[in-house]
Formats: sequence, structure tokens, C-alpha cells
Amino acid sequence: MSSPTSFTQFASLPPELRFQIWTEALSVWSVWATVGDGLTERDLSAKHAPLTMKHVGPAPYLVGLTSREARRLLTQICKRLHGPNADTYWVNLEKTVIYLGDSAESAATLGGSCDDHLSGVEHVALRWCQNHWGGLARTCQRLAKKCPSLCTIIVQRCEIKATTNVAVDVELDPKTASNFTIIVENNGPDSTNVKLDIKHLRALLLEYFGDSPLRLHFIGADTANSSS
Repeated sequence: MSSPTSFTQFASLPPELRFQIWTEALSVWSVWATVGDGLTERDLSAKHAPLTMKHVGPAPYLVGLTSREARRLLTQICKRLHGPNADTYWVNLEKTVIYLGDSAESAATLGGSCDDHLSGVEHVALRWCQNHWGGLARTCQRLAKKCPSLCTIIVQRCEIKATTNVAVDVELDPKTASNFTIIVENNGPDSTNVKLDIKHLRALLLEYFGDSPLRLHFIGADTANSSS
């Protein structure tokens, strides 16, 4: 006898239990990522092409599209955001790491998003090209100004050098995205997993955020697991 592949009595469950299940499903940790499609820094600066956003790994909002009951909870738990390309997204900001990519992609995303939407962002991941300290600093300045609720920044080092004419197309893979959420969910102390002396760099970046209890994690190009 084969095992059932679906549960057909969900509607018969008590409302409180159904709501709890919907809430848990809509609160799964996820990563919402900028997709630059190989655009160069010059392209992005000149706004030659818009960026898009997509979930890498779980996309909890899809649960909220399955029924009217789930939709009501979706509107309560998630925030309706407009991405840099004016598309609409539902994002649970408490349980989502927003991956902004490198400095050019970050600038385009932050510049194309409503300040009211950015004010609720809590967790961000960035890609830092090894020769582009200035870009990372400018991104953190923008985040400090636009995202007062920010709790976590994960900076992943990229070995590729950034240029204005050559596209740096580094797609975020699901394993790295999953490890971003592990870092945030563990809520551990600031960590460093790069072969660099970044004590001074960390201090400079944290100055932009004043007395905010921000957690700043640096991780290597080949892993997003700060515990290794």
C-alpha cells in the first residue's frame, strides 16, 4: 500500500491550527536576491538595464497564494515591496536575508526602492570584490541611512576584481543562500572567515551605524558558513 502524497482534510482542522500551520510556512527563513544578469558597473550607473529580484531557495510567499485564508495571513506577516524594476513582491522582513550583490548592484537596488520599504529591512548580504573597498563603504553608508532597522550584514568576499567595463556575473547558489540564513538564524557574535586582517575595516564600517547593535560578518569567497 502506497503512502499518501497529500493531506486532504486540512480544511477540517480547527482554525487555530490552520493559522499556526500557515504562519509557520510563511515564516521559513529565505533569501531574496538581486539579479544583475551580468550587467557592468557602468551599465548600472547609467541605468541601462533594470535589475530583478528573486528568491534563491525557499519562497515562502507562494504559500500565501494558495487560498483566501493563507492570503489574509500573507498580508499580515509579509510586507508588500516594489523591487527596482517596479515588480511587486511579498517579503517577511524578519525572516529574510536580502542579498544585494556587489556595490553597483546594491546602489541600483537601494536607489530604485522606496525608502519606506527599506526602513524595515533587517538582514542584508553583500558581495565585496577584493579591489573595491570604496564601493563596500558607500554601500554601508547607504544602508545606515536607508535601513534603520538593520540587524545583520554579511559581507562575502569575491576574488574577482571589479571593473566598470567587464561584467562580474556571480550567481548566488542555493547552498550559499542557505548558509546566509544559518548565520543570521544562529544569531552568534560577529564572525570572520577570510584570510585578511579586517579588524580596522570592520571598525570603519561600523562607524556608519553609530550605536546600532549591528552584527557584521565577513566570509570567504568559497563558503558562506561562518562556523567553519
